[in-house]
Amino acid sequence: MSLSVRYADRTSSTRSRTLAEATARIRQLTATAYELYDLLGLLRARVRGISLRAQDLRPVAQATEQLILDPGDDRARVVEAVADRARARYGPGTLRPATLASNLAEDQAASRPGGPAEPRVRAV
Repeated sequence: MSLSVRYADRTSSTRSRTLAEATARIRQLTATAYELYDLLGLLRARVRGISLRAQDLRPVAQATEQLILDPGDDRARVVEAVADRARARYGPGTLRPATLASNLAEDQAASRPGGPAEPRVRAV
C-alpha cells in the first residue's frame, strides 16, 4: 500500500508498506492505511490531497492462506462475507461500523427540516 499527501505549497510526501501476507481483510488494510498516515506526522500541515493506493493485487484464487486456529478469525471472515453480500444487494451505504453510525445519524438529524428525530441507522 502506498499513501501520498500533497500539501498546499504543492510539495508531496509518500509512504509505502508491503504487507507480510496477502489479505482481503478490511481491518488489516485499514490498519495499514492508518499506520502510513501516522508515519507522515501531519500535525498542522495544510493538505491539498490524499491518495491511497493498493498495488500488486491478485485474484483471490491465486492467494495462499495460513490456517489459524483462532475462532475469532473465523467469525470475522463470516461477518465480512455477509456484509459484502448485503452491500452488493442493497448498495454501498447499507452497512457500516457502529462507530460511524452515530455520526451519520447526527448528520441526518441535523439536516432534516423538523430538526433531530429518531435515527434510522442500525449499528453492525
